[in-house]
Amino acid sequence: MEKFNKFCQRCGMQLKNDPQGSGSNADGTKNLQYCSRCYLGGEFLTKEEGKNRYNIALEFRSQLSGVVIDVGCGSAPFKNLAFLQKKSIKEAYAIDSNKTVIRYLKKYYPHPKIHYLALSVEELPEIAKKFDYIFCYFSLEHFKDPVGGLENICKCLKKRGKLLLAEGFWGKENSASVFVNKKRQNQNKQKRIIKELLYTIKKQLPRISEKDALKVLKGYVEHSKKILSKHEVLKLLKKSGFKLLKECTEQQEWFAVFLKK
Repeated sequence: MEKFNKFCQRCGMQLKNDPQGSGSNADGTKNLQYCSRCYLGGEFLTKEEGKNRYNIALEFRSQLSGVVIDVGCGSAPFKNLAFLQKKSIKEAYAIDSNKTVIRYLKKYYPHPKIHYLALSVEELPEIAKKFDYIFCYFSLEHFKDPVGGLENICKCLKKRGKLLLAEGFWGKENSASVFVNKKRQNQNKQKRIIKELLYTIKKQLPRISEKDALKVLKGYVEHSKKILSKHEVLKLLKKSGFKLLKECTEQQEWFAVFLKK
């Protein structure tokens, strides 16, 4: 039996002052060593000031239960698969239009609860499932048709289901436009960004070959489109019967939780 501590073993906060009582393990059970501000879903939150991508992705995962899906999973589905240990997770799906990514995920990250499928958001209805949670983490900019993609997400979510959405709004163009609009970027900057993205892909898929890593990068760049504005996303989701439950803005990045009515 886990020893109970009156104080968080990381930050020193009294656990009786923790709104959730304590932190939580990857399987959803309570962790009596740490508070929920330090340890959530089996992972330590970073100590950096304010919200950031890592902490918010972790908070998103801690909410997941039932039948869940990551739309546009890339090379890191749900950003971490430890949450699959939770008994409340019945079934998980991770879809991406990049066949090379899906092939590597199936080979090196198999799990009895998760299905990897080479599908785009336009093909989402082919799964013929209704989901409790849809995880859409910086994927909108890769949808060929962002409006149609969001409409498909709405159709495939159960009533009272939740959409966990993260997106960046950098004006009229997204971050990936640096590869397309060469007039605005000098060659050195392009090379640096490509190098950083290749490093990330190789880190997330350690056994990927250089040739396949370049294929993955090319696929992401080719599918990067002009994204919707925050106002357009909110308007579309409201029209489709969604209610905004929670949102957080970090610099030019937006994180939100929506409930389907």
